[in-house]
Formats: sequence, C-alpha cells, structure tokens
Amino acid sequence: MKKLVLILFITAFSFTYNDSAKNPSSNLMLASVISCNGIVLYHEQDEFYWQDVKLETKFFDNDEIKTTTESYCELKLSNGNIIKLEPNTLLTLNSKKDGKKNLGTYLSIIIGKIWVKAEKKNEPFFIKTPFASICVKGTLYSIDAPSGLISVFEGTVEVSNEKQTYTVGKGSELNVTDAGELEKPKVICAQTIKEFEQFSNSSSLPQESLQKTLLSLKKQTNYKELSLNGVSNTEQKGLLRSIKDFIKNIGTN
Repeated sequence: MKKLVLILFITAFSFTYNDSAKNPSSNLMLASVISCNGIVLYHEQDEFYWQDVKLETKFFDNDEIKTTTESYCELKLSNGNIIKLEPNTLLTLNSKKDGKKNLGTYLSIIIGKIWVKAEKKNEPFFIKTPFASICVKGTLYSIDAPSGLISVFEGTVEVSNEKQTYTVGKGSELNVTDAGELEKPKVICAQTIKEFEQFSNSSSLPQESLQKTLLSLKKQTNYKELSLNGVSNTEQKGLLRSIKDFIKNIGTN
C-alpha cells in the first residue's frame, strides 16, 4: 500500500513538473480572448510553431499575438484593460514581478495598430513601440507602430523616448515620425475621429459610453463629416457657390 501511494505521488509530481517546465509562467496569465475574427495566430515562448487563436485562448508571459489581413482580436488583460488588435498587427505581452508583487503589465507593439481601454487601477500599465514608451492612466486611446499617431479619446497618457516627454490629453494626438521623433501634441484630426467611430461600432465595449465619448470629441474639435474626397459638406457647398459666382461673372463681362 505504501509503495502504491509513493508511486502515485511520484507520478503526480512528474506531471506537475512537466507542466511547469512547459510553461514556467503558468501562474502569470496575462490575457484571454473575448472576441476575434479572421486568421489570428499566437506564439508561445520557446515554441517553434504559431497556433490558431480561438475564443477564450489564454496568453502568458512573453507570448506573441499577430493578426493577418482583414482580421482582428480583442483581449481582456488580467488587470481588466481591454486591447483590440487591428489587422496586420504584432503584439508581445510581458509581466514583471518581484516575488509575488506585480510591478506592472507591459505590452510591446512591433507593428500595426491597437486600441486600448485602460481601467483606473493602481497597477502600473505600460506600452512600448519601437520608438516610444506610453505610461497609461485610466484612458481610451489608440497607437500606430512603429511610427504614426498616438491618439487619446479619454483621460491622459504620457509618451516618451530617450530625449522627449509629452503628456497627451483627451481630444489630442501625438505623431511619432519615421525617424522616431515625437512631435508636439495637437488637436485630434477628423480622420482619427472617423476611425474612432468605426472602432466604436465594432467594439465589445459598452456602446453608450463610446457614443458619449464620440459626441464629446466631435463637439470639442468642431468635427465636420468628411466626404470620400476629404472635403466637408460645408466646404463643398462653399466651393460650389464660388464656382457659380465665377461662372456668373464671366457671363456678365
């Protein structure tokens, strides 16, 4: 009987050890999938192959996620933050701990675009691109990488590199140049608001809250609906009046 108990104990220990060896960060689940569409893949640390992402797929320290053309993926992080990856995006998840103390969640976006809804919590939350580091406090914003716009729709973020630091507030955006330089924040542009509207229509976040943010942004920036050629309806009417007046003047001369 004692031999049988010993054998069972050794067998159980062996399974536990093998599971820990396969995934040494098994206790550090960082995110899970809440929605996805199209071909989305993920890569575990020390694994050779990429695997298909499915609903409720869980991610751990140093896992990579990538979306392909015409695909997207929404994640819920262990700290409650929501991340949406747009098509052709590559993202790495990391967590830094000191013993049992969580020192923060870190995301690295290599290329592509993500949307972030961060909750107001004490835990630090950082996102890195090849050219910038973003420190997050309760906010809603989007990031293009490796260069492009960092746009803030709610709250504030701090964006920095080795030489520059800017605080970007609600209704503002900062451009990261191809050379890695940070340009001064400016009022969010109409095209960005249009993209936010498209995001809000497809996001799993509460629609009432998103629509309220969208309305606030439009008022704050004096937003004008854009036509396909990028000219507002008001500007189109003014241009037509000018053309008519020009033609009328030609006829009278």
